[in-house]
Amino acid sequence: MNSADCILYSSGRVPLDMIEKVGNANIPILVAKALPTDKATQYAKDNNIVLIARARNGEYEIFNQ
Repeated sequence: MNSADCILYSSGRVPLDMIEKVGNANIPILVAKALPTDKATQYAKDNNIVLIARARNGEYEIFNQ
């Protein structure tokens, strides 16, 4: 399986180092239950990573698409 075909889900907050690891692994989408930090949001935008947060109870917020 190619990591570019994956989506990563995190139940915690999304700090910069986590989104950097997602980028280094070439995973294009990160879904998180909690909010990302401002630096993580900017990194996702700069590196074309789709960042979806506050994903719970059928609702979510897209920070970068």
